[in-house]
Amino acid sequence: MTQKPIIFLLLISFLFVNCKNEISKTDHAKVEESKIESAKTEKSSSKITDENFEAFLEDFSRDSLFQISRVKFPLKVKEIDLESMEEINENKSGFKERTISKSEYTKLDFTYRNDALTRELDRYSQK
Repeated sequence: MTQKPIIFLLLISFLFVNCKNEISKTDHAKVEESKIESAKTEKSSSKITDENFEAFLEDFSRDSLFQISRVKFPLKVKEIDLESMEEINENKSGFKERTISKSEYTKLDFTYRNDALTRELDRYSQK
């Protein structure tokens, strides 16, 4: 008689333990699936970014309004202080910091010049 309640309790505890493991396994499977999906999404978005970079660079170089809309102002830059003529070291004062506002900004051109390979001075190639 006393064995039946003990067996019954063991059976119920066994069921609870097994059901709990199945739930955690499914949770782990869902987490793994979501990681895989996010990795796939990240890869596809990086491909889109890579494919559109050339178009972005062309627009950035050609259109000054497009360029200004993509730059975060004010710009903080480090320049070589030619007046001090100290040994250049990032930790020393050989550099002076300057802030460029939107009104001081000049358009940058990153396009490949046609005469880059044929000119006498400053000849370069771009790959």
